[in-house]
Amino acid sequence: MCAGSDDGRIFIYAAKSGLPIVALEADEDVANCVAPHPSLPVLATSGIESAVRLWSPKGPAVNPDLSQEVAANQVDTFPLPHSWRTLIVRFVYPRLAAVWR
Repeated sequence: MCAGSDDGRIFIYAAKSGLPIVALEADEDVANCVAPHPSLPVLATSGIESAVRLWSPKGPAVNPDLSQEVAANQVDTFPLPHSWRTLIVRFVYPRLAAVWR
């Protein structure tokens, strides 16, 4: 399992435990697209930069402690009052989704 991050990294997680395995510097700004190859151990990533990067395993896996990194990324960088979040989730997102279809 993998996900992009607002800090420009992609995080790869263990599927069974959900714990982070590795973080890769994928973009100088935001890594907002991560796509796995359907059958090979290859990932494609992109972000704000005009570059697409391909990733593949090079050697044995390194398991650093990424718990502080993950916790830092969980901090709400744009806090909104609960009522605003409710408004956005219940009314704005569905309407945007309808327009984009």
